[in-house]
Amino acid sequence: MEGFFAPFVAAEFIFISTTGAGLIVYSFLKTFPDGSFRTFLQDFVKTTVLCAHPFGHAIMWKFYGGTGFLLGMIPLMVLYSRLFTEGDDNPVVVWIKYFKRVIPLWLCLLKTVVQLFAGLAAYRFGMFLYRTELHDHFSTKITENAAGRCTSTLNVPIVQGFLIEMAGTAFVTWFAAQSLTGNKAVDGAIKVANTGIVVVAGFYSTGSFLHPPKASGITFGCGNTPSTYHVVVYWLGPLVGAWLSSQLQNRFKLERISDSSKKGTKAE
Repeated sequence: MEGFFAPFVAAEFIFISTTGAGLIVYSFLKTFPDGSFRTFLQDFVKTTVLCAHPFGHAIMWKFYGGTGFLLGMIPLMVLYSRLFTEGDDNPVVVWIKYFKRVIPLWLCLLKTVVQLFAGLAAYRFGMFLYRTELHDHFSTKITENAAGRCTSTLNVPIVQGFLIEMAGTAFVTWFAAQSLTGNKAVDGAIKVANTGIVVVAGFYSTGSFLHPPKASGITFGCGNTPSTYHVVVYWLGPLVGAWLSSQLQNRFKLERISDSSKKGTKAE
């Protein structure tokens, strides 16, 4: 017996609970005066919501595979990007800003620390939602957590894991910086789909987190993966990827589809 609710319903419960709770707090923060304090709080809430989504993604992947994961992840992230428009939700984005000299190092480091604590808070929130036991998967994870058991997502040698997280991060963030069609909604959907495909491609190797706090909140100390390996793969890998992305964004740009069409028409 798989539990009272279908896996899809249980996953949607996680998505709605995490996004809804975050949105309430996030909307309240908009009443605060502009400044660093409000920015840090927005970073924390936004990152917590994003890092809690995998508790629903895990169910979609387990019962519906990579296709099910994408069907749940793409609309969720499109909605998320429209609801949470202010603040940063990934140290990778913050470090790209630093590498491009948009923000100073001290601000970059503070934002990273805030996001790290958000990733840890997201794990606590996700496990709290699992206690509803709407599905057997929830109960299994609660039991594993109580026994101090969790499975490492690093299934390849450390160097390979580092390269996978680095390359995935560099490509996804470079692609996200491109203007593809001139339509923000269409561009956003394409970029989210691209991220989802990259995650699916690397899932069985490293989990393809591309997000240090998310990886640490969920998998730090799991299995037989040493803490140093975790830091190299899930922190150093993405941050080197961030630097590489900042360089690629300055040198290589995709041409808008509409611009390409115009050039083809003129050539004719």
